[in-house]
Order: sequence, then structure tokens, then C-alpha cells
Amino acid sequence: MATVASVYEIARFRRKPSSIIAEFFSTKDSKKEIKRPRPKAKRVWASLEKSGEQVIQEIFKEALQRDSENRYEWVVLVDGELHQIKISKN
Repeated sequence: MATVASVYEIARFRRKPSSIIAEFFSTKDSKKEIKRPRPKAKRVWASLEKSGEQVIQEIFKEALQRDSENRYEWVVLVDGELHQIKISKN
């Protein structure tokens, strides 16, 4: 199984619950073009050879190098595999 990882910086994009719900029920023609922030300094990599734990360690190493003073809010997203969740909490 491949493990895919990405680290990037992105500006906050605040929305109201009503605007999120509206996106689900709008048609292609009625959707407004919403200007969303774009990721910056994005790095994406994948591995079939390294374990999921090794890739997750690389993610955090990369993020710590970028934010060594812990000035930014971090968000970690995993696909729901329990082992990945346990690793990312350590």
C-alpha cells in the first residue's frame, strides 16, 4: 500500500455553515466562483517502499523545519486508518 503525504501553507478560508450546505445543493450553473486561497510551498511525495510510520515521520520533520518556532496552527489529516491516527498523535 502506498502512503502519500503533503505539506503546505495556506491562508485561512472562513465560511458559514449555510454557505457550505449551499455548495451541496447548488447546480453547476448556479455556483458562484469562490476565490479560495491557494497552497504555498507545497511538497507532495509518496512511497511504496517506506512504511506509513516512516512517511508520517517525514511529514512532521518537514513541518517542524518550516515552523521550528511553532508559530502557526497545524492541521493534520489522515484517511481514518486507526494506525495512522495513533502514529500522528505521538
